[in-house]
Amino acid sequence: MPRHSDFGTRNHSAKHALPDDPAYIDFPRSDGDSDAWPKNTTRVVDAEGCVNYMQPVGLDESLSIKWRVGVADIMASEMKLPGKKPYVLRDWPTGYRMFDHHKGKAANPRHDAYLFGSKSKFRSVPEFAPHAIWLMGDGSVPCNCKYCTKKPQREISSAMGLRTSSSPSPSRPVRPKPEKEKELKKEVLTKPRLADRLQSHKTYAAVQKVLNLPKVSPHIQTKNIMLVERNNNLRDACRPISEGSIPRWFREGELVWCALETPIVKPELGGDTIKLWPAIIDEVKLRIDPQSLPHEPVSADEVSTPWVARQSTAYKVQFLAIQRSYLLPDTMIASQLSGFWCLTDDWEAKLALPPAVRPPPPPSSLQSAIELAGNNNANIYSSISSGPRGQGPPPPPPRIVNQTRFQGLWWGGERIWADDLVRLKVPRSCLAPQGAQHIFAPSGPGNKSRLLAESRGKDPTLYGAGSRGVFMKIDTIFIVDGVGKRECRVTGMLYELADIDWEDPNLPRNVESISSNGVPATAVKLPNPSSFRGLLCTAARPQCLISGRYYPRILQHPLMKPTLNEVIPLDRDSMISVGHIWALEGLFAGYKNAVDPTFYKASREKMVSAASEEAMVAIQQHIDDRRQMMDVDD
Repeated sequence: MPRHSDFGTRNHSAKHALPDDPAYIDFPRSDGDSDAWPKNTTRVVDAEGCVNYMQPVGLDESLSIKWRVGVADIMASEMKLPGKKPYVLRDWPTGYRMFDHHKGKAANPRHDAYLFGSKSKFRSVPEFAPHAIWLMGDGSVPCNCKYCTKKPQREISSAMGLRTSSSPSPSRPVRPKPEKEKELKKEVLTKPRLADRLQSHKTYAAVQKVLNLPKVSPHIQTKNIMLVERNNNLRDACRPISEGSIPRWFREGELVWCALETPIVKPELGGDTIKLWPAIIDEVKLRIDPQSLPHEPVSADEVSTPWVARQSTAYKVQFLAIQRSYLLPDTMIASQLSGFWCLTDDWEAKLALPPAVRPPPPPSSLQSAIELAGNNNANIYSSISSGPRGQGPPPPPPRIVNQTRFQGLWWGGERIWADDLVRLKVPRSCLAPQGAQHIFAPSGPGNKSRLLAESRGKDPTLYGAGSRGVFMKIDTIFIVDGVGKRECRVTGMLYELADIDWEDPNLPRNVESISSNGVPATAVKLPNPSSFRGLLCTAARPQCLISGRYYPRILQHPLMKPTLNEVIPLDRDSMISVGHIWALEGLFAGYKNAVDPTFYKASREKMVSAASEEAMVAIQQHIDDRRQMMDVDD
């Protein structure tokens, strides 16, 4: 088996040159396409002093020469090319090009070599060598590279005799170890063993306080696998918030609006002002800011800390339409909507269905009826005489079926997981307004709301939960079988908003998923002055009825204050005119402020790409319309 030197290392600092009098290899065909080349080839330093771009590498640069020599060496050995001259690739296959990925701090970024052009990018010489050998043939034999065979690279390298670890070879002689490495090794050998050193030191551990999480809903299958990202997002939704801080509302990959510190003003366009800019969240970071406390007299023996640590959330976002990323505080982020959706993280659920009991067919004649009655009597007599009463054949086992379920979905710009609390479009008055067998009637007004309605001469029943929205605690996400168009369904417990001082005539009731005060198992921050009330109904609803995720205390966001100041104090007309604001807290039906995606995409990347294309068309149309408005006839 031929053996080759290690070409998988990522040392770009070494200088490589073409050998003397080489024999060149030309590719007779290619599967390359320049459209597969990366687009982010411009060096941009972000706010944190980092870069992330692809730099094209010339054919005669050291990195390209290293690959050209390494790939040709493997090809010559595997294809048993004649001659003793060293082989070199004359050029890359048509449509191929090498790029150096710069990522990290701008002063000292990490370098990774990639060869683009095929359907998949190649990261090393051993990865590309089997594909290069396949390009030398006519295509009748399948390619043996890792991307075409779906095999691990270690298995392919072992079959070709490629060494994956550094070892001496004719093309790379043994280098003597520097004196510094020898001294370091000697120092390590003379030090006492690690176990002996650890025994002579005391170990101090900081114990984190146990987080009191809400009780698990009985509708949740706790034995199912949960993604780490989903677990973290749901825990953040339940985590208590310190005074004056904002909850971690937004999640990685979501589309949001970012407030600009300096609004963009265009006087030539009639004074239009751009105050917000769309962006996609790349990363969510925890921010800790120390704040000084007022000095208070304390005794000499008492220890006092003159500061307190305030935690907040910072979002690293990628602004759309420009190649800039920023780290913004949570006070400058607001949610955004779009028109596409997709499902993520599917898994197979095993469901046990009870066996169907088929009634016996009716007798076709009087003689058949007499024979059937005789057989039944004989069976009854046999069961009584041969064993205990009621003992019969065992029931058939339940039928096990598999159902594809999903842990989450992208609903427009929002990331929604199973176990999230979402708003529904339907108002409470349209959902069993008089009550039903498995659902309560809407709760009435509390004492304060009733007194307010009577003082204004209004009907008190209009101030109850019937005029508000409906919430769902999602338990299951699945696709409807047997339909032509892809349709998703969500199931879960339904909740309404009831006044805190409203007395429920149905209490006490024994429902495990609802606590004694009517709060669902999510334990999220409740809208004030209302509380969640379970409707005792686990429903299955099409995903089109979802308005969006519920954001606790969203109306207290700093970006909402200017809008709220314009509509407060409230009257009936002003309250209805800004119903889209109150719908965020469930005080109005969800259809007043709803995410309404209609087009399904297979992945988040395709959603963003399609939305970008539509946005470019809309912007161009807007520019054309403004240009026509500014044209003046002679």
